[in-house]
Parts: sequence; structure tokens; C-alpha cells
Amino acid sequence: MTPPVLSEGAPDGRGDGSAGVPAVSVIVAVHDVADHIGPCLRSLAAQTDGDFEALVIDDGSTDGSGAIAREVTAGDSRFRVITQENRGLSGARNSGLALARAPLVAFLDGDDRLAPGFLAAMRGALAQSGADWVACGLRLVHADGSGTDHPAIHNAPPLAAGDHTPEARSLPLGDCLQIVDHFPSAWNKLYRRDLIGDLRFVEGTWFEDHEWFWSLAARSDRIAYLPRPLYLHSRDRPGQITAADDDRALQQIAVLDRLAPLIRSMGKAHADAALARLALRLIHERALALRSPGRRARFLQAGRAALARLGVAVPAHHRGGDRAAPARAYSLAVAIVDQTGSGAAQDSTIAALDRQSMQDFSRVTIGPEQHGMTLQDLLRDTDSRYLAFLQAGDAPEPDALAHLVNALDLHDMDLAVAATSGALSPVGYHDGWRDNRHAGPDWAGADFAGAPRPLGPVQALWLHPHCAARVFSRALLDAAGPLSRPLADPLFPAELALRGALAAGGAVFTPLPLVRVGQPLPPASPAAIAAWAGALDLPGAPQPGWRATLAAQLLQDALGRVHGLWRQRRWLARAWL
Repeated sequence: MTPPVLSEGAPDGRGDGSAGVPAVSVIVAVHDVADHIGPCLRSLAAQTDGDFEALVIDDGSTDGSGAIAREVTAGDSRFRVITQENRGLSGARNSGLALARAPLVAFLDGDDRLAPGFLAAMRGALAQSGADWVACGLRLVHADGSGTDHPAIHNAPPLAAGDHTPEARSLPLGDCLQIVDHFPSAWNKLYRRDLIGDLRFVEGTWFEDHEWFWSLAARSDRIAYLPRPLYLHSRDRPGQITAADDDRALQQIAVLDRLAPLIRSMGKAHADAALARLALRLIHERALALRSPGRRARFLQAGRAALARLGVAVPAHHRGGDRAAPARAYSLAVAIVDQTGSGAAQDSTIAALDRQSMQDFSRVTIGPEQHGMTLQDLLRDTDSRYLAFLQAGDAPEPDALAHLVNALDLHDMDLAVAATSGALSPVGYHDGWRDNRHAGPDWAGADFAGAPRPLGPVQALWLHPHCAARVFSRALLDAAGPLSRPLADPLFPAELALRGALAAGGAVFTPLPLVRVGQPLPPASPAAIAAWAGALDLPGAPQPGWRATLAAQLLQDALGRVHGLWRQRRWLARAWL
């Protein structure tokens, strides 16, 4: 290991210029971020609390980042620029820890920035709470300059606009399920040096923050928290580790291998449940960044092997099967069904597909001239492993297809279901159910990454027939049997949803609204609904009177009489019971 070498002419740093020890040591890791390091260091120099030393570790930059850092900080005795051979982010941070003199420590990555009040607010939170460390919310800054505030806690409410609450919250860390929801990042936190002790970052790997965070959580029973976006984290930067599409993503699996014994040895409750949640989240996040079909398939195969090796209990209702082997490229066919021939609606859907992060899919548009095409015709014309069905005007979010296909492959399932936004609900968000009182307790609180859930006959009946936010495996569609209606028929989505759910027996579900629905399904005529429902022959009938319930649901769409129609169910029941 090469020791750090003090850059020529660097000041020795005395906090605010006095001979005293500064209050905070801020360690700034820098490697090839020439476009960002100037704003980064200027944001640190502009802190309202200036009692700090800045240890700027130029980790073998080749783009002049170190020279820019020296130029920006020239004349400010609080800054030291240290040059070393490239050792990676962990090595840079460890060098900073070896040189740090202050009783408090913070980390700032060279492509990020701090809000002016970061140090003052974080020091105040530590003093007020008596905690050993404090975290804050984030502003995620995109390449176009736009920003999104994030609480830096998974499943937490969004940050309130203009929230300048001075009081820190004290969040318990006595349960691993409380710990796992925190962002493990080293950089949106301020630490007492006594908490860190001799802990150092693991060198020679990516995703090093996870072990750092969990090791500190093992030493602590609480963390202070400021619900303010005080740390400005850059996203979408070329070369950023978390967005890299290369085989180094497999190092995430190695991190999980090291985290498992650490988490299980902490002596805190629900270690296995937290490890399962963490593993599924990290595998999902890395897979979304992988654009190469073969690389993504290899990564998910390694992820499945890791879950089995670590004894991670995947949530109940995992279907299992024989599709968990050999790396193979994904193959997805997306059918765009256009009943009206509206060019504008088609164009909006195609534009959304063009923005997908996963581009290894084929696309077929079923316009008026193809209205006789059946599902069997589509299956005969494609060898795709997965199929999705959109109505013209539906717009998947950029990661929608990757999200759903990755979830299917990771869990070896045949049906993926997500929530939607747009036209299916007057409030915009729709959870995918006609009436979610029939969903059952297993569907509550699903992980955003997607987790397996059961689909019994009654649940299958009450899934909403709009299938825009679903992906079906080809094996499932083969097992569901031939559908009686062409793809452009208004009743096709209802039959697809019902037959597919009955044949699947379970689904991977995410409550994220992954597709914006352009318009509700076109209604069928009451006569067509009655004839179709009466003729349906489904194995494992959902419940007595299921034809009446199904027809009533669709007549509700056709006639638009919600309450009155449900009061008139009896004549439907007499027709088909």
C-alpha cells in the first residue's frame, strides 16, 4: 500500500488559521472529476460554520482534478490537497482518516456538493441529540441541473418543501429492519470520531459504503436525523459507480457475502428479514443499471445463487421452476394494441418505449388492419420469453420494462404486476385492483423492488383488467390456454388478466407506478359482456357466482353506473349460477 504523499506547497491546515484543532475533518475523495471538483470545494469553503479542516485526497487523477483543487483552495489554510497513487475510493477515504485531527468527521465525494448550512446544522443535531452520528436528507442533482429531494431513508415520506426544522429526530437502530431502510452512504452523515475508532473502508472493491454503514450501526443503538436536503448528490455522471454497466457490478454479490455474517452477528432483532430485504434491493438496483442482456442475465443468475448460498428467505409464494439456469439474453415482445388507429396515442407509447433503459425487446403494433390477430398468432410470430401488452397512449416509465423483467427472472416467476398512474384513478395512482379489500394481507407493504405474492382464485377475479403494468412469461400464456378474443377486442384484456392470474398462482408485485395509463379500456357492449362471461370455462372457478361478478365489473365500465349496477347483481347471478 503506497502511503499518501503531501502535494508540493500544500498548507498544513490549522482549521480557521489558529493553532487549535478544528471541530470537523471533512475528507474529500477526488478521482477524475475535473468538471465537478471546483463547485464541490467552493460549496465546502462557503459553509456558514467554518471551523473545519478539509483533507482533499487526489487519488491518482489523470484529468487535472488535483490541479483544479489546488487552484480553487489556494490561500485558504483550512484546505490540504494530498496526492497519492490510485487506490480507489476506499483508499482515498482511509488516507483521509489517517490524517484527520478533529473529533468529528464527514465525507464529501468530489462530484457532490454541500448546502451552505450542512456543517452547522449537522453539528447542532449532534449536540442536541447526544447521538454518535447524524444523517440528513439529499438533493439528487441530475446532469441537466434539475434536482429531486429525497429523505435518504427507503419507504419514508418525502421531504417537506422548505423544511428548515432545526430539531433533529432520534431514530432507533435496535432492530435490523430499522437499520436497513437508511441509505448506507458514508457521505450524508457526520460522525463522532469515537464511534469510528479503528474502523476503515474495505479497499479493492466497489460498494464499500455498505460494510462501513453496517459496522457503525452494530456499534450504535440510534442515529440522529435531519429531514432537510443538506447534501447535494450528483446523478447520471459518466463513470459513476452505481450506474456503471460492466462486470464490476458482480462485486455487489461479494459485498452481500461479507455483509451476511456481519448483520447476523450484530445481536439485533430481525437480522434475516433485514438481510433478505437488503439483498433483494441491491440485486434489483444493480440489475437496473445493466444494459447488456447477457451481462444482466449473468448478474441475476449470480444473485439467485447468492440468495440460496446465504440462506436468504425469499418471501413466501416463490413459484420455483426450471428456468433458473444458464445465462441467456432476455427476450421481451411488447404489443401495442390500438383500437382507434390514433396516430398521436401510438406515437406517445412508442416514444416512451424509445426511452426505456432496457432496449432488448421487440415491438409490434396491432392497428385496425390487424384487429383480427389473436394471442396465438402473436405467440406463433415471436419466440420471446416474456410479453407485455400496452394500449395506445400508455407510457411506461424509463425503467419499467427492466424493473418488471428483472423481478421475474430473479424470482423465477411468470407474472409481474405493478401499480399505474394516469387514467385509471381520479387521484392518479392505481394499485392494480378492482377492489383491494380482496387482495389479502400478503399484498400489503410490498417492497418497491418487487416481491412474490400469492394469487388465489378470488384475487385473480379482482385484479383490474388493464394489463399495461404487467409482464407475462410465454410459459404462462401457453399454460393459460387459448383466449377466445382477438387482441384488439375490448374483452381481451379482461380474459388475459383473469386466465393469466389463475394459471400463475402468484405474481411479483411492486407498488411503484411504472406505467402511465393514457385512457381506460374501451367498453364492450352489455350484450357482448353477457355472452362472453356466460360462455367462459375456467379451471379452478374463483367462487360461486364468479361469472356474475366478472360481468358486473365490466358492465360497470360499459354503463358507468357504479352503485346502481352492484345493486342489480342478482339478475346476473340468476343468469349464470
